[in-house]
Amino acid sequence: KRECGNIKGKTVTEIDLDAIEKVLLDNPYIEDVSVYKTIGGKLKLDIGQRVPLLRVFNMRGEDFYIDRNGFMMPVSPVYTARVPVVSGYVKAGYSPSMDLSLSYKADEVTLSERVMKDLYALGIFLRSDIFWSAWFDQIYVNSMGEFELIPKYGGHAVELGDIENLEDKMSRLMIFYINGMSKAGWHTYKRLNLKYKNQIV
Repeated sequence: KRECGNIKGKTVTEIDLDAIEKVLLDNPYIEDVSVYKTIGGKLKLDIGQRVPLLRVFNMRGEDFYIDRNGFMMPVSPVYTARVPVVSGYVKAGYSPSMDLSLSYKADEVTLSERVMKDLYALGIFLRSDIFWSAWFDQIYVNSMGEFELIPKYGGHAVELGDIENLEDKMSRLMIFYINGMSKAGWHTYKRLNLKYKNQIV
């Protein structure tokens, strides 16, 4: 109503569908919109909501979400998504137009941009696995731009390093959980390091 006026009572031809679509797409929580008229003269709005993937707390005191498509979105004042929280040395600021899903070459981006793009890739990986998405609730970024995963239980941190060979690293971790931690006890180790090839330290 504020942007397009009161449309109730207007004929279908009087309604500017493009204007309504634009107003809705300006909402940072909406991913896609389809506005159309039915044969019966009704106005229909199909709205897709953006889905948060990670919640980021950066060094500037900002907090925001990264959504499943690789874009940043603001935190809602009325709703908190249950997603992993990212903290530590996150220098990048909130930039809703930055597409984190695009691939990059290491020499073409800054460290802070690489961290954000790798965070998105890590978030997608964790979300795609039922166990990992339930197991980890925090990602810490250290001063070198490397990642540590903090599980909900167990009292230990997992030093991941970068996301290179991510599947192999997480496969080794699962084997260790099944064959090592389950026997030694979940509170035996404070830190597990996956950075070295074919090893867990």
